Amino acid sequence: VAKARLVVVWVGQQDQMVLRSEVDGGDDALSAAIAQSIRDLCNVRGEVEFVELGSIANDGVVIEDIRQYE
Repeated sequence: VAKARLVVVWVGQQDQMVLRSEVDGGDDALSAAIAQSIRDLCNVRGEVEFVELGSIANDGVVIEDIRQYE
């Protein structure tokens, strides 16, 4: 994982988090391992999304909260 950003969204009356990770050749096994580490360390469920290298802005934002409550 070259860079990562945790994105928190509001879906169906609950928070969901996705760890967007820049990787070179990630696979399902790596995704599952990262998701398990999130559960083990933070005691919350999170999804893992692989994105292309260089696609996450280098703006210092590590946790992006884009929740919108209706």
